[in-house]
Amino acid sequence: MAPFAEAGGIKDVVAGLSRALSKDHHNVTVVIPMYKSLQRFRKNTPLLEYELNFKHFIERIQVYKIEHNNLRVLFISASCFSSKEQVYTYSLNEELENSNFTYGSGHHDRDLMNLLLQRSTLETAFRLGEAPHLFHLHDGHCGFLPAIMKSEKKFGDFFKKTGSLLTIHNAGIAYQQNIADTNTALDLTGLPLSLLKGIELEYGYSPLICAGLFGHINTVSEQYAKDIMAGRDSSSGVLGFAFKKKGIQLYGITNGIDIQQFRGSHFKHGLHSDSFSCDFLHKENCKRTLFKRLNDMRKEEYVFGNLNNDVHIPLITIQSRITYQKGIDIFIDSMKILADKNIKANFLVIGEGEKAYESSLTQLASTLDNFCYIRKYDFELSQHLFAAGDFFLIPSRWEPCGLTDFIAQLFGNIPIVHETGGLVKTENLKNGFSYKMNKGETLSLKIFEVVDLYFTNSSILHNIQKNAVNIINEKYTWEKVLAERYLPLYKKISKKNLQ
Repeated sequence: MAPFAEAGGIKDVVAGLSRALSKDHHNVTVVIPMYKSLQRFRKNTPLLEYELNFKHFIERIQVYKIEHNNLRVLFISASCFSSKEQVYTYSLNEELENSNFTYGSGHHDRDLMNLLLQRSTLETAFRLGEAPHLFHLHDGHCGFLPAIMKSEKKFGDFFKKTGSLLTIHNAGIAYQQNIADTNTALDLTGLPLSLLKGIELEYGYSPLICAGLFGHINTVSEQYAKDIMAGRDSSSGVLGFAFKKKGIQLYGITNGIDIQQFRGSHFKHGLHSDSFSCDFLHKENCKRTLFKRLNDMRKEEYVFGNLNNDVHIPLITIQSRITYQKGIDIFIDSMKILADKNIKANFLVIGEGEKAYESSLTQLASTLDNFCYIRKYDFELSQHLFAAGDFFLIPSRWEPCGLTDFIAQLFGNIPIVHETGGLVKTENLKNGFSYKMNKGETLSLKIFEVVDLYFTNSSILHNIQKNAVNIINEKYTWEKVLAERYLPLYKKISKKNLQ
């Protein structure tokens, strides 16, 4: 959850939905692991201390509490959490310190981390004597919790009126958190083999199927839910087929966005192109601010390439995880085409991820004079990117929802998206630009199109910017998404009435 543990769009969803619930007078507790970056909160006295007993070991747990934006946040402290610098993958520093760790790859003990989070969440609620109306869980990291809650005797009685909803933020096989080894699944979940066999897929025991059988599941856009269930989303493997076979319903609810959060960030950083009131006259000033900052950063080891500092040409931007899913290789292919055409635009990419793609971006930056790659996620710098950019690229192979297109729109940075999953909410020439065939040639043609409009017909771009902000206000604030979609589903699930 932002701002404590930041990785992908899930951080914004947990924060935004939780704040909206709190504003609507619901009591919300957020439970997250106490990663290495959160050890500063250990100066507080633990709320709870206890031991979790697994088959072959005992884990000492401490629970720390803080209040944040009218939310109660509980940090679960355990040795496997406190040693991790990043949420999902090993950092470059961890690779340098331990040759067994590979920068950008997933944690070796992810199954243990996932089950510790789930079991400690149940144990903490039990010891506090608090059975919630509903556990809202996020991704496969939490998928076994509903079965454990209903199967273990001490939990079954205590939580008998508690419902569960698991939100799938990414159904790609690599993100599903399946447990491949039978003994590991038995030892960590404590569930019987007969139950595990009922959730087994060809690549392991599925927490997502488990969550659907013992509770309810949704994903982060209507289109992504349809794609999974119809088998059109190849990245999720046989998941949709398995849901159908077992009679599991997958709801689709497009994520919202907290407009006020980004309005505050907008002005905090002195970025005065006020897209919230559709005044885009100061975009060039944002570019000057950004270019100055980039020039000041040139000697940093994570900065590669240069921009030409011309504020009168379009700035085309990417802020993303640097991965296969995000279509980074497709963008690189398009840049090779554009380089031969001498396109009149600047390109700025911010993010980190898979080594091979990072290296390709670094190489690209060394050959072009209008391309800069920042191999690091930096929140403040990303706000400058959103505010200064004219166009925001999202060439994802699949995208469950997409939040960066919303953020870009709020800053007057027009998204250019591949038509897939949740990105279909960005409609061509209405609130952004879109294209169908996700190839370097197609993307380069779309970039040529928008650059031409920038110089020849800016009124079209201004209308798109205004439409985008209006649509977000009409349909996609967290208050609207909560009232119209999540609260009705919560009430349907919960065995108690939410008042």
